[in-house]
Amino acid sequence: MAAGPQTLGRYQLERVLGKGAMGIVYEALDPKLHRKVAIKTILISQLDEETAKDFSMRFVREAHAVARLNHPNIVQVYDFGEEGDIAYLVMEFIRGDELKSTLTTGRQFDRKECVRIMCELLDALDFAHEAGVVHRDIKPANVMLDSQGRTKLTDFGVARVTDADRTHAERTQAGTMVGTPAYMSPEQIQGLRIDRRTDIFSAGVILYQFLTGQKPFTGEGAWTVAKKIIQDDPPMPSSLNVAVSPEFDRVVAKALAKNPDQRFATAREFAVALKRAAEGKPAIPEVEATLVVPREPAVSQATHPEALRSGEMELEFWRSIKDSNDPNDFELYVRQFPQGVYASLAARKAAKLRSGSPADDSGTRTMAGADRLCQVPVEIGMRGAGTSSAASSSVTRLSSAPSGCRSMRNPCERVRRSMGVFMASTSPMIRRTPCPRAVSTSMARSFLPMPQPCQASATVIANSQVTSSARRA
Repeated sequence: MAAGPQTLGRYQLERVLGKGAMGIVYEALDPKLHRKVAIKTILISQLDEETAKDFSMRFVREAHAVARLNHPNIVQVYDFGEEGDIAYLVMEFIRGDELKSTLTTGRQFDRKECVRIMCELLDALDFAHEAGVVHRDIKPANVMLDSQGRTKLTDFGVARVTDADRTHAERTQAGTMVGTPAYMSPEQIQGLRIDRRTDIFSAGVILYQFLTGQKPFTGEGAWTVAKKIIQDDPPMPSSLNVAVSPEFDRVVAKALAKNPDQRFATAREFAVALKRAAEGKPAIPEVEATLVVPREPAVSQATHPEALRSGEMELEFWRSIKDSNDPNDFELYVRQFPQGVYASLAARKAAKLRSGSPADDSGTRTMAGADRLCQVPVEIGMRGAGTSSAASSSVTRLSSAPSGCRSMRNPCERVRRSMGVFMASTSPMIRRTPCPRAVSTSMARSFLPMPQPCQASATVIANSQVTSSARRA
């Protein structure tokens, strides 16, 4: 090396790797460990006191930030210090090129290699983010490709571990932009609070370059570029490169969202979406909207007196007809209790009996003498607010025998007794004249609850002549 210092600390400087406005990067040798290192230097004597202190703090910050990041895709920092008017940072030496120079030369990356490089970069970012480090200056100049093509993320000089790590210049200058304008997120440009999602935006800009060969936000000056980043959406990559699938468009759009909440939440999520797009799968699976219908609270019928009484009447009525061979009994049950426990069974029994088949599927019994009939005329009197009406109806044929009426196994007798319970539980105004022989199905209908708009009461009166005839029989 013809000019400049020959050593810095214990390190032997061998050649210049690059120069910048404020410093030089050297290739050097660590004689203690016999390994190649890269040394980044800043000549602080050419800076004002405040700026010099700021850059010195950046070296310290980078050393502290990278010290906790031991990752194969992150350039390691070994040492830092000051010698005379030079501040220096000792880093891992990478044989390779910056991604910036590779993109500038117009080299075309195939889709598989592009995805691999991006996923390695995102893996490094995810590792740093999980360690609490936000890089804040993701750009191709800070991404290196070693001799084997592996990605190496470098230059954590403006990285921030916590808000307390801000330098004096950053704390005192409102709206200070830290980073490179073309790769900065909208919140960085506006000087807002940032988190890991600012690095995701910057990585999205690099992905856009990979896919299209150009930056998404361009302009004549930094202000024009910054305005586009805040306000404008770039063209979809597929509109500039027909080989790009719509799934890559979706990945880029999500990474470059203006609102941080609409971006990928983590670098790992970004990488997963990118891999899915490369495999031809939906990069961002659609989340089907789920309609949640609130379930109405179940109303316990047993808690209401009327419901409790209705349930008892239903059970008693079923017990009285379950052995019957008359389909009218079961049809009456279905009409009166359409939601009853035995409604479906009653409907089946009625259908079987109508078709002439015996209804013996539930253990019912046919009664001897059920074909013997009697008739009982019934007079129904309605008394309401100052009005009265009378109507007579003939009673339908009964399935009863005189001897069967004395047994509870006889369906007519069971209907009669259940209707007595029914009447007693519904209205004390209802009176009946019991028939010692039988009670018909139509009579049972008359005992069911009747509309009471005028508090009307019903009286069932058996014809005395027919009753006498029945007794002589």
